[in-house]
Amino acid sequence: MNYIEFFKLQAKNLLRDYKTQEIYQDGEFEMFRYKPKYFDVEAIFGDFGNLRSIFADYYCDEADFKLGNAQHIIALIVGFNKWSDLINAKEQELELAKFLFDNQDKISVVELNEAMQDYEINYGFDCNTGFKLEWLSTLDKYSFSWFPVYSIPHLKKHGWESTFQRNADLPNLIKKQGQRERREYKKLLKQQREYILSKGDKGNNIVCLHCGNICPTDEDFIHKMDCDGEDWDLIPTKEPIKIEI
Repeated sequence: MNYIEFFKLQAKNLLRDYKTQEIYQDGEFEMFRYKPKYFDVEAIFGDFGNLRSIFADYYCDEADFKLGNAQHIIALIVGFNKWSDLINAKEQELELAKFLFDNQDKISVVELNEAMQDYEINYGFDCNTGFKLEWLSTLDKYSFSWFPVYSIPHLKKHGWESTFQRNADLPNLIKKQGQRERREYKKLLKQQREYILSKGDKGNNIVCLHCGNICPTDEDFIHKMDCDGEDWDLIPTKEPIKIEI
């Protein structure tokens, strides 16, 4: 199946899920509910106008949803402004779109665009489609998107039944990510400490007035992990090297 056919299938799947719609009364209000297989339809409609979603600028009538609406939503999910842009895209652009769809639990198109804007503004990079694909290849298994995920298979892969449940679990994801990053940072500091100690103490050292660590002047200074010391907190010392993590 080529890329275009793949995205056509996703649009049809979204429409199939919409057609599971049931109408029920909630007091005075007529409401909709769904029994979807592929997409969390209720969450998609609920996020129209939500600034923290890819549907911040989109709206369509939940009571009159057609294939064209489904196609437009799929286009937005994978980074195009409209369906016609998707079906007329170049092969490499479609490869990028497919990657975004397959990894929507790891990164959203909004987050990708924000990252590329940072590279362009601060580093002058040419963030073309090839660069984006190369950059995305560095995502690891722990990466996660801060934006809502609407694909039911992607949600169930992590044990969530709905987009709402995943959104509620985001603080735990963030906490776990912070713990992993802290472990990796601690491991790196230990490696740096072993390297410095292996070179011996030549006596030309500096001490941090905050954490008390002492390192050679010709090496990157290693602070304790919770130290908030700055360069102006480092002063010369005759004390021997002392590095605590």
